[in-house]
Amino acid sequence: MNTPPPTTQAIQERYWQIANDPDERGYTQVRALDSLCRLLDLFPRGQQRDAPPPPPEPEMIDPHLAIAAMSDEDLDALIAREDAEAQARREAEQNEDDDASNEDEDEPP
Repeated sequence: MNTPPPTTQAIQERYWQIANDPDERGYTQVRALDSLCRLLDLFPRGQQRDAPPPPPEPEMIDPHLAIAAMSDEDLDALIAREDAEAQARREAEQNEDDDASNEDEDEPP
């Protein structure tokens, strides 16, 4: 025999029965829940202007598909930009190596 689920009214009656009787099991949880509900009523989510909405999840784009969808001009520009960045990194590393070797030469033996 299945018992039917309690009605909303029965749940509400039991809630208030617990909330109004400190000797009832679950009294502190019900009072805490009631306090939380009251706070939420005071500060509904729509009125919280200080908190910006969470940023949308970025779409996962397959880099291979993104490159395949590029025009020839865009692809050439991407390759040129990456080559320039790689060249700049190589030059920066070489300058660091030169600076390190120059510092060694400046020190007296």
